[in-house]
Amino acid sequence: MTHRTKAPRRLIISDLHIGSRFYASDKLIKLLESEEFDELILAGDIIDLIKAPLFTLQCAALINVISKFKTVKYIVGNHDISFEKWCGTTVCGIKFMRDYRFTCNDRTFYVSHGDLYKRGIIHFRFIMKLISIFQDFIERMFNINVLTFYHNYFKQSPSVFKIKNFLNTTNTDVFIMGHTHFPEVVVWINEDLHIKTYVNTGDWITHMTYVTIDHDGQIRLCKFDP
Repeated sequence: MTHRTKAPRRLIISDLHIGSRFYASDKLIKLLESEEFDELILAGDIIDLIKAPLFTLQCAALINVISKFKTVKYIVGNHDISFEKWCGTTVCGIKFMRDYRFTCNDRTFYVSHGDLYKRGIIHFRFIMKLISIFQDFIERMFNINVLTFYHNYFKQSPSVFKIKNFLNTTNTDVFIMGHTHFPEVVVWINEDLHIKTYVNTGDWITHMTYVTIDHDGQIRLCKFDP
């Protein structure tokens, strides 16, 4: 009789934008300290390096809580692209990568930040740096949450065709990403009668949402409620 190894309980969060004007440090620390997880997956845009971030004592407290997890995977996004050359290395117990694939309860999971599935100006790094610094100035000077306004007004959506094509052609069952700041779950059955799932983690500027994956592979999109 074979015994299946118990899968780790995972927490996936993205788009924290640590160092930016409106990131929710207090709530995030409460979440990280409130439940027990075996693995923390940071799905991109964790530290907002393409702005002019301010690192306060609260930032230090948050980073300290993150470092206490047994296993931490850091998936690099477009706002923390400066870490791209760290991919494949482990720094202070945190493993940096561009994407992450694992299997749980016979289902294959794939986690990416999601910027690779968007077209347009975000792939022009110098231009995005200039725009982000100007945005940061407006947010701090006038106390206006430009980032939330932008995401709410334009309602960014990833390329559904790209995501479905990726899931159908790579033997992947679940695709999890952030980037758009819009928490959502889409489930469908493909032509081969396999269940496919797309999950967006949302963000910690406006929605305070996150994803959990239990030992049995059960996926939950949750909203933090203190």
